[in-house]
Amino acid sequence: MLEEEVSVYKELDPDSRNTSVVNLLLDCLLRGGNIDCGFKVLDEMLKRDSDVPPNNTTMNIVLSAMWKRIWVEKMMSVEEIYGLLVRFFEHGVVLGDVWFTKLITKFCRSGKCDKA
Repeated sequence: MLEEEVSVYKELDPDSRNTSVVNLLLDCLLRGGNIDCGFKVLDEMLKRDSDVPPNNTTMNIVLSAMWKRIWVEKMMSVEEIYGLLVRFFEHGVVLGDVWFTKLITKFCRSGKCDKA
């Protein structure tokens, strides 16, 4: 099914590729375990001049996948998570209260309260 979704995305008219559509693709990739491709899509979204900039839904997709440990082989360090959050913040995407609390707890439990 993942191959079908990627195929449909590639066949879309480039003008139809907006943040909502790319978020759907990102969610499918991460849930399907295709972490490397998912992060390539995310990296494109996080570029400064991206045609499809991230939004709060993008952040929720990524943090949910990380939190549920959908990717076991891609365990992110606190520094990597912090760097990813900074990239989101550069696009004006901010954490909701629940994620904010979860991440502060994770950072402090990892001995990185300065990053929290």
